[in-house]
Amino acid sequence: MRVLIVGSRSTLGRHLANRLKITHEVRMAGRDPAADIAFDMETGVGSGAGEAFDVIINCAARFGGATLAEETAAVRVNVAAMPTLVALARRTGASQIVNVSSISVYGPPENEMFNLYGLTKRQGEDLLTFLGAQAGIRVVHLRVSGLYDAERLFAKRQPFLYMLIDRAKKGEQVTLFGRVDVRRNYLFSSDVAAMIEGTIEARLEGVFDCVSPESPTVSEMAEQAFNAAGRAATFSFDESQPDMKRLHIPRGDGLYRALGFTPTVGLVRGYEAILASDSLRP
Repeated sequence: MRVLIVGSRSTLGRHLANRLKITHEVRMAGRDPAADIAFDMETGVGSGAGEAFDVIINCAARFGGATLAEETAAVRVNVAAMPTLVALARRTGASQIVNVSSISVYGPPENEMFNLYGLTKRQGEDLLTFLGAQAGIRVVHLRVSGLYDAERLFAKRQPFLYMLIDRAKKGEQVTLFGRVDVRRNYLFSSDVAAMIEGTIEARLEGVFDCVSPESPTVSEMAEQAFNAAGRAATFSFDESQPDMKRLHIPRGDGLYRALGFTPTVGLVRGYEAILASDSLRP
């Protein structure tokens, strides 16, 4: 199968390419000079003309920020670029688009962490579904939870998780804010890559939540980090601080039933992989 991954600068895109190259022909499109195909989701520059693919996987995203430029970029890439993505699929003959989305699309009151990223990803889903149907292209949205890996390539997006294992490794006190022991959900990058590979091979269509079967509380996350590091757990709640925000964690397992797949890397094993990778660094 010929696969085009859009988002050559995406950490997940690079992880995915390494896995898919084993059994598929993979090309990368994006703004990175090393990309196989020059393509800018934000401006629409680049064509992919002369290429043919079976499936396009969209890993490109902007997370927004505090500035007008960052907010505008999120709207352009996560929403306004969907016609460009469908046009790319039509030019290259791709019959399926896999859109990597996020559980951040779920709004308040259940999701107190709802922000511009979640809003624009949700709007992008709707627009891509509509345009894909018009073009006769199968579209599937995979709403993934928090992504992390052993090499810390996702550290910028998951500072809390990596902070816990760093404090645990050093045997330092962890202070959790507020009175509420909120839950979190994380997926290891290799499990997400396996889900996406299964999705393209099964030619799925629709919307699927992709979350870990484990949704530990933040105190459980801290305890597991200390256990993985072989240290006595030392953490407490500072009730003078505002409560940590709740995250809506959907319960759907439709994708796993469709693929006959269950994530294999739980949080403890993920922590251990981070520590093992750290030990190999000078």
